[in-house]
Amino acid sequence: MTHVKALPVAATARVLGLLYFALGAMASCIGLIVMLIWPPDSPVVTLTVLLSMPLAGGLAGFFGTALACWLYNQLASWMGGIRVELEEVAIAAESAGDETEKVRSIQGRGGVPDFRETAQSVAPVERRDTKSVSLYRIRPCPPGKRTLRQGIAPAGAGAGEWIDLRNHGSRAMSTSGISLYRVVEDSREGAPEYRFVVKLPDCTLKPGEILRVHSGRRRDLSTLPSEERIGADWHTFTNEGGYVWGDRHGDTAMLYEASSNEMIDWASFDPNPPEGAVLQRQGAKLVPASIAAAGRR
Repeated sequence: MTHVKALPVAATARVLGLLYFALGAMASCIGLIVMLIWPPDSPVVTLTVLLSMPLAGGLAGFFGTALACWLYNQLASWMGGIRVELEEVAIAAESAGDETEKVRSIQGRGGVPDFRETAQSVAPVERRDTKSVSLYRIRPCPPGKRTLRQGIAPAGAGAGEWIDLRNHGSRAMSTSGISLYRVVEDSREGAPEYRFVVKLPDCTLKPGEILRVHSGRRRDLSTLPSEERIGADWHTFTNEGGYVWGDRHGDTAMLYEASSNEMIDWASFDPNPPEGAVLQRQGAKLVPASIAAAGRR
């Protein structure tokens, strides 16, 4: 399950306004055809009504939707949003001519086992011999992220935030069928909530190779700063606007395989990591590099 916490008022109203405008235009066209076949007693009045239908429909759709979205957001902040259950559906990969830029835009989610119960029974990193892909490091708070209101960035944002997955095994491993999730504790029900992030592209990681999942819309790799490209062999994008990882309250990342209904790996980081820092894996935690280095001594 996931919550619809808020609806974008302007964007939703704009779309519905255009939809009602189009419907009004279609109704006007039908009315004009009828008017030509059976002329009315007052053609000027009838013509004026028909021509005004698209504008009236568009305005009613825009302002009516805006009011409905605003009311929903107020009620959702007080009573909680609508709960919906989404199914994970694969969409064909987008190709940019570069093997390292294969991106699969996946929306939805499948059933996921209880994170806490699975975490108790399976040790971090060494999950399964057949799936040696694990969470390796993350940059959850790039410079400037905290200055943005509620962590929401303008168009094209999410830049600078990423998470690395690594093949820690001794043989090549495919990432096909593996999805990346966030795990958030639902305080009202006392159960973990699984928020789908992205389905990994179908690539084969050789031993030691790294797949980097960048937050935000897909961008050409040549436009990324070198610090965002260095250290990874493959790159993909969440293909959703804005940032993904909740640095202010900490967060937990999870790799899940739908075919086996199994959690492959998970790791979490504490609230308020240093801005711009890269957190590295240490057991079941993602910690600043200095702490991880001290733990290995």
